[in-house]
Amino acid sequence: MVERQIGLPITSRVVNNLNPVPVEIFNSEALGEKRPFRKTRLMRKIEKQRNGTPIERILHNLYWDQKKSYRDIVQDLDLKDPKTVSSWMHRLDVRTRSPREGYELYSRNPQKLQDSAKRIIETRKRRKIARIRQALGIEENQGLKTALEEIYKKEGSKKRIRQRIRETGVVVSSHFIGKLAEEIGAQLQKGRAIEIVAQKEEKAKKKEELRAAVRKAHKNGSFSLLTPRQQLVLGLRFLYKDKQPTHRECAEMLGTTRSRQAIQETERSALRKLGL
Repeated sequence: MVERQIGLPITSRVVNNLNPVPVEIFNSEALGEKRPFRKTRLMRKIEKQRNGTPIERILHNLYWDQKKSYRDIVQDLDLKDPKTVSSWMHRLDVRTRSPREGYELYSRNPQKLQDSAKRIIETRKRRKIARIRQALGIEENQGLKTALEEIYKKEGSKKRIRQRIRETGVVVSSHFIGKLAEEIGAQLQKGRAIEIVAQKEEKAKKKEELRAAVRKAHKNGSFSLLTPRQQLVLGLRFLYKDKQPTHRECAEMLGTTRSRQAIQETERSALRKLGL
């Protein structure tokens, strides 16, 4: 009688001659075909821990009376996945909350609503990244950062990567690819751009080494081998305390009609005399 009032399914005990353990079977309307649903060992174990209370009543109490979510029920019953709770409630005909009821419940606790929204966003993002991995042929043991950099170097643009992903049916934007690369710290540069950056770094390193060598030559008196003009040019180019001036700026500082090419030639001849 109580079961009819609370809207829970009526159960009947069936004893199998081959198996003396009593097993409850449900004629669940939620399954659609009126197929009997046999309780699992885990369900019976939980019922035994709760002093024989039927599993459907335990779920109803936790979900409706205590107003707990699937994740909270998973922790209470020591389960692994919220999908298990959802499946049990569906098979045992325990009514679940409508979207409106769920929102009203969460709106009473803003922090819980915010955590739920954040969890949904993270789940969707994780699934999308998994689909991107599958679409680009990136293995699970391969780092996403390295793989994305190699693919970008090969394809040449985020647009081409997006087209390649969309061919597999995964909808993704170039902005999402850029945002993902920024979060994981991937440097999305074209192959040519990477070479240019490397060349600039190498050139700056050589220039600094040359500057240190000229300063060393100036200290040990090797400048006496140079002409006054060569000393002046090397002094402006390599011994200047502030930013190193260009050849054109050196020509302007000297106040002569000599061009940038003439300053370069003077610098080369002076460096040859110093053995640099």
